[in-house]
Amino acid sequence: MMLLAENHIAGIGRLLEDSTRFLLERLDANGSVYPFIDTKFDIPTGKDFDDSEDFRRKDHIYGWIQGRGLEALAGAAEYFERIGNIALAARIDQVLAPLAEALENFRLRIGRLSFCMDLQGRSRFAATEAYNYTDLFYAKGLLAAGMRLKNTDLSGKGEVLLREVINSIEERTFQSDQHIFDPANRGGHTAGKYAQGPLMIALGGTALLNDRTTAIRLMETILKNHFNTGKFSGLEEYDFVEAVDEDGQPWREKDGAILCDPGHALEFVGLACKNLLQTDDFPQEYLQQLFRLFKKMFDLGFQENSGIMKGYDLCRRRALDTNSPWWSLPEAIRAGVLLMKLYPAGGEELSIRVDLMLKNFFTVFTAQGTYGFAVQTCDKNGKVIRVIPAVPDADPLYHTNLSLIDVIQNLQKG
Repeated sequence: MMLLAENHIAGIGRLLEDSTRFLLERLDANGSVYPFIDTKFDIPTGKDFDDSEDFRRKDHIYGWIQGRGLEALAGAAEYFERIGNIALAARIDQVLAPLAEALENFRLRIGRLSFCMDLQGRSRFAATEAYNYTDLFYAKGLLAAGMRLKNTDLSGKGEVLLREVINSIEERTFQSDQHIFDPANRGGHTAGKYAQGPLMIALGGTALLNDRTTAIRLMETILKNHFNTGKFSGLEEYDFVEAVDEDGQPWREKDGAILCDPGHALEFVGLACKNLLQTDDFPQEYLQQLFRLFKKMFDLGFQENSGIMKGYDLCRRRALDTNSPWWSLPEAIRAGVLLMKLYPAGGEELSIRVDLMLKNFFTVFTAQGTYGFAVQTCDKNGKVIRVIPAVPDADPLYHTNLSLIDVIQNLQKG
């Protein structure tokens, strides 16, 4: 086991408990008056946001946060029950049950959730009729909550919605519904642009379902279309393109850039490994491909004094966005740890990289946060900057805690 990882097991455990208790306290305080997940606080100071910025107010409800929060709370309850903290697991369940029911009733009343809604469910920003990221995150959350609570009505609805969304992704009718808060973010919907993100996030759903068949199909699509093993002339071997066009070629931005988001690529590796650990029946060459992809993306994107850069141009071989969102570190740490379990031959090289990321996550991101939450964004030097990577609300235990639960459980197994 990695020495640094050993030293951080206790720290991970404290982070998981501190952040969970803090979120539960907020949910308890809101009660039925505000039946939504509330992470509307400033992570560096720990203080609630005031009303000076309307998009941070409580009447701006983000569908991504609600879906992610349901999945994260369900995962936290499973984890604490597994390690013997029955009281905390029971407390989570007591909050999760009415929360999941309230959110599902809200969804059924308004028709569907959207990226950002008011208290009546009306969309705050331009909405799309197509299946989108809000649908994907909420389907996974509803499924996870229903499974945890043994509520087959909720889990059944979650599975039906999830499979419909996955079908739309594979048919390429899925659209991003993200409102871009950061001008440097190159996400959002553009006709004819097909990102790997929806396929990758859907792998979190197949892991919940233990659906090997769908998981393998999604992985094959990503590896075939986005991972360069000679398909894309002019790019380096093992480059990973964030999006492709109608002809299956790397999507070129308006400035000619071919975008690589190293954090997204590493997140894919982790979710792929999470699925592969559930079965022995998969093409063994996947492991070497994932190992090569992990090394390439870490070496391309990791910044010594911070985290993983947000954007890199594969065409001109230069950084596009050196800001580091918090989420890519725990996702990449999970990827490295799970890959070590599956591919021991790469253990030493993976271990070195995981150690570096663990160190930075704790000394840069959580050290500048409060209540066990990591600050949202740092520059390449590790300084906190007020950039919103996706959603203004703090992570509702999704990227950080679900990733680190997988990490700590696999490290403790030796």
